[in-house]
Amino acid sequence: MKRTSRITAAILSIATALSLSACAPTPARISALDREATAEDVLPAQIPAVMGEQHTTRLLAAKDGIRYFVAQADNSAYTCVTGYPDNRPELWFTGCSDQSGPGKEIVRTARNGVASVVLVPDGYDSSALVKDGFEAVHPNILVAGTSGRVPGA
Repeated sequence: MKRTSRITAAILSIATALSLSACAPTPARISALDREATAEDVLPAQIPAVMGEQHTTRLLAAKDGIRYFVAQADNSAYTCVTGYPDNRPELWFTGCSDQSGPGKEIVRTARNGVASVVLVPDGYDSSALVKDGFEAVHPNILVAGTSGRVPGA
C-alpha cells in the first residue's frame, strides 16, 4: 500500500511540475536578439543595470537622436526597452514586462517631452498603433513624440 502511495505521489509531483512549466511565460520573440552583438549594442554607461540576471541587449533603432535598446533576460520572459536621447542623456527612460504572445504588446513606456515607445514581438500587427500616431522605426519598435500625452493612452 505504501508503495502505491509513493508512486501516486511521484506521478502527482511530475504532473504538477509539467503543468507549472507549461504555464510559465515564454520570452517574447524578438529575432534581432539572435544576431551577433556589436559595440553599438552596449547600453550607455549612465544607465544602471535594469536586469540583475544574465541578459542579451541589442540596439534596435535610432530616430531623432534617440537610440532604442531592447534587453531580454536569458532565463525568463522579462524584456525591457530603453530610450536614450544622445543630446540629453539624463532623460533616458526604460520600461520592462514579462508579456509574451504574438498578439500582445510587450511594453509601452514614455518620457514626457522626449518620446513614447512601444516594444512589440515579431509578427505583431502594429496598424492600430500607427493609427494612434506611432511610427514603426523597427519591426519591434514604434515611437511617437510626446509633450505630456502618450498616444493611445
